[in-house]
Amino acid sequence: MSRKRAILVAVFVLAALAIVAGVSAKPMAAPPPMVFHLTYQGRLADAAGNPVANQTVDMTFRIYEQPTGGTAVWTQDRAIPTDANGLFTTILSINPPLKEGGVEAINNLWLGVQAGSDPEMEPRQRLTGAPYAFTLVPGAGITGTVSHMEPPTAMLFISNMGTGTGLIARSEKGVGAAFTSAENHALVMGGSVLKESPNLRQIALHRWYEVNEAAIRYTVGEDPKGILFDGMSVWVTESVSNTVSRWRVADGALIGRYPVGHYPIGMAFDGARLWVACRNDNAVRVLRMTDGTLLRTIAVGTQPNGVSFDGRHMWVTNDGNNTVTKIRADTYAVVGVYPVGNNPRIAAFDGRSIWVTNFGDGTVTLLNPTNGSQIATYAVGSNPVGIAYDGACMWVANSGSHNVTRLRASDGAVLGTYSVGMGPRGLAFDGGHIWVTNFEEDTVTKLRARDGSLVGTYPVGDGPRGIAFDGCNMWVVNGNEASLVEM
Repeated sequence: MSRKRAILVAVFVLAALAIVAGVSAKPMAAPPPMVFHLTYQGRLADAAGNPVANQTVDMTFRIYEQPTGGTAVWTQDRAIPTDANGLFTTILSINPPLKEGGVEAINNLWLGVQAGSDPEMEPRQRLTGAPYAFTLVPGAGITGTVSHMEPPTAMLFISNMGTGTGLIARSEKGVGAAFTSAENHALVMGGSVLKESPNLRQIALHRWYEVNEAAIRYTVGEDPKGILFDGMSVWVTESVSNTVSRWRVADGALIGRYPVGHYPIGMAFDGARLWVACRNDNAVRVLRMTDGTLLRTIAVGTQPNGVSFDGRHMWVTNDGNNTVTKIRADTYAVVGVYPVGNNPRIAAFDGRSIWVTNFGDGTVTLLNPTNGSQIATYAVGSNPVGIAYDGACMWVANSGSHNVTRLRASDGAVLGTYSVGMGPRGLAFDGGHIWVTNFEEDTVTKLRARDGSLVGTYPVGDGPRGIAFDGCNMWVVNGNEASLVEM
């Protein structure tokens, strides 16, 4: 074959990687050796574009660890027949070890093709996995690059046309399935989600799901500000009444109203007890969830405002002296007091770090939950108040600049700033959307969490402040009219 003919080899190439490896169908059988089958298709043409038809061509395939230069780590010679259009197909059986690392390593290899005695064609083609049927041994994986998350460009697409389960992830020990993403959402659900009873991590992260939009109104105590869902009920801090009230989400029934300290605002739930920040007492009150009995009063900093639970400790923001107090939830012991920015209002936990909004600075402070040290400080909008975590990003309500800031939790990068109503205060995440209370215009704004686009704005009542999601509905407290709205 001439060099001119070889230049146009592989006008069309499709590399599909089928992985045959790992656990045998019979648990006691020894696993077979790992073999990578590479299906290679192409078209041979001469320099004029005419097909090299109905011929058998000697071809050499080589695999390299770099796109240019280097020495081949695998070579195979094949005599390949072409059809009337110059098309050919061959299956290359590649036995390991090429490199350690399973399919992850395959994505760092390049294929070189030589036709006849012509020089190897350029450029080499990078191998990427496109699995269609496989069993993997531990440590193997599928790595590649796609341009969209939807089929058919998804790396792996499962379409279940029957009534059974489309995908089951099971593990004898450890995590059954882990989804990670450097930015945006590691997992997006298209339907309702079923879950087991809440565990401490779910409680700490406030992980609930989809929302409805139908308003029902209840009368609460004077000047309500904070709201919290405990898995069965919503709790409301009634700041001027110095009480907290508990409402059953199933039917909106008032279960009880319990006295606490002076001017209660923020709350957190630890799985068994309600923790309430009482601003004018410089203390946190701990109530038993079942009956509202006061269990403990714990002194904290000046003018405590917000409370956040990390699964083991409570973090209390002290607006009056620019600190947060860390309390061991099971012993009530104060572990430490740590400086943050000016006028800290609300704290949130993302599974790794504590985030604190600093009202007076226009910033958020990131703290190491182990020792309270400051990891970073990020600028947001004017007078930040509320903060919420969506699984990938932190959302901050900037009451002075009438917008919300979206920060990537992994590195604090600002991914967007989105206009909402006047004076935003509270934030809640429903599994797909961020909901924002607009205190100065009596509405809530619904944003799509994926990109911050506006979904809708809805009237609720006079002076909406706190907002919480119960797994089915949104609940909003209206401070100026002492009402609780179920959406």
